[in-house]
Amino acid sequence: YLMDEYPESVDLPTPSPHPQGVPTLLALPDDVLTVVDGFLNQHVLGRICTHWGWLRLRHVSMTAWPTRQQVHQLCADQGRVHTLKIRTQSGIGEDGAYALFQVKAAPSLHSLTLLCSLSFRLSSHQDRPVGADGVHAISQLKQAPSLQTLFIDLDANELGDDGACALSQLKEAPFLHTLKLVLSWNQVGVLGACALYQLREAPFLHTLTLDLSENQVGDDGACALSQLKEAPALHTLTLNLSRNQVGDDGACALSHLKEAPALHTLALNLSRNQVGGDGACALSQLKESPALHTLTLDLSRNQVGDDGARALSQLKESSALHTLILDLSGNQVRYDGACALRQLKTHSFIKCNLLY
Repeated sequence: YLMDEYPESVDLPTPSPHPQGVPTLLALPDDVLTVVDGFLNQHVLGRICTHWGWLRLRHVSMTAWPTRQQVHQLCADQGRVHTLKIRTQSGIGEDGAYALFQVKAAPSLHSLTLLCSLSFRLSSHQDRPVGADGVHAISQLKQAPSLQTLFIDLDANELGDDGACALSQLKEAPFLHTLKLVLSWNQVGVLGACALYQLREAPFLHTLTLDLSENQVGDDGACALSQLKEAPALHTLTLNLSRNQVGDDGACALSHLKEAPALHTLALNLSRNQVGGDGACALSQLKESPALHTLTLDLSRNQVGDDGARALSQLKESSALHTLILDLSGNQVRYDGACALRQLKTHSFIKCNLLY
């Protein structure tokens, strides 16, 4: 609201002492304001008062893709940029990707969001996908010295396996702990999946989201991604493999995520694949995970059937699980399977949401 009301900085009156001695916001010292500004993670404070002009450019949001000159200016501005969000309404192409090359030099940048999805816009001649060559430039963000949180949406940008391999280099970012990659509709296959599982080598990575929906990962790719279980610090994993030709073998491999030592929250989307009763039975072994307390499992539009439903009802035996969201819609689950699944809802220790 304040950003809309005061598009430019304005002077506020000098604060008067609070009658009970409690300091007003304007009376807070700069080091305390810095902490408040970091907590807000927005450029509100720097926009409402000239007294806080030094907070400007700590948090930057752009709705048009920057030129190389603009990026250079951001990085050269005394290292003040801490968070940067860029959203584009059309494709950036390879040139646009290379314009970001300078971002890696921003000394204080710890949070970066790049939103350049081309979903539902590929019919426009103005839309230029990043492509495998362009994403190589984006992967150089691994050299950003302070980067901790990174969100990249490259949906439908013709990356292919080469682009996925390039993004796997982000494992070398020295302090990266939160990573979200949206790579749906990019012709990523087994080789790309085998490259992306190398993200497990990022030493501080604790939260990972990989959206690989609408690709061709298959069972072999799912098997490779199951090796994310070896990430030493990973505690939250969201893996979307919807419409990737994953069958029972792939589901069986993914069940080994139960071995991830720190994993406590898992969201696994295997909807619209070829997972049957054997795959569902394997996934029920996630109950053996010692730390997993929140599980979202989307198996909609598969061939799980009653046998798979009965197997998944055994998730109630988990010693740690307290929240379960299970989607089995479109799986021909009939009376016997439904009766077994009802046991999950009556379990006193599990908050359960079932769709079947």
